[in-house]
Amino acid sequence: MKVSVSLAEKKQFLRWFLNNHFLKNWEGRWILNYLLNEEHALTNVKFIQHAEFCPRGLYLSSKSENGSPLMFYKGKISTIDGSKPFHDIRMNNFETMYVELDYESNEQCSMLALVEEENPFLPEDFHSNEREKNLAGEWLDHQLILNQKETLLSNIDKALDTKDEVLFKQLSEQYTDLKNRMKKQGME
Repeated sequence: MKVSVSLAEKKQFLRWFLNNHFLKNWEGRWILNYLLNEEHALTNVKFIQHAEFCPRGLYLSSKSENGSPLMFYKGKISTIDGSKPFHDIRMNNFETMYVELDYESNEQCSMLALVEEENPFLPEDFHSNEREKNLAGEWLDHQLILNQKETLLSNIDKALDTKDEVLFKQLSEQYTDLKNRMKKQGME
């Protein structure tokens, strides 16, 4: 990530974002348009990830998923009231505002990559915690698949014992599908 992002790059990104993404609430669009037109305020904006860790952060979402479309963080206070960050930006435009924009495919967005900066307020163990969560999730998925395999094998044995040919074929197909999935995941 870049150390310093120019005002022109920030403006270009905001124009692109406003033209290509629809925020879930009008206050978010209002704030971004204000920043686009107020160069002094935009100079002090840093686009980051995880605004919730910042002393003065703003989270805006255009995703259609559940969750808050706007969240403003200042110190230990957080609010979903869109007028609060707008007035805070207007009254304190000399202070750095950390803005997180959450939209479809933002992880692969080259436009965001041009302006995104490192969040200096992330806890030191943040990335290791994320890595540990991913590893735990992978381990759990692995265990669930192994459990599913054991259950299928047990049910196949029962179908054979009861001479239920239809159930045997159905379970055998499920077992074959599971084995193929395990093979793709490098489990066998």
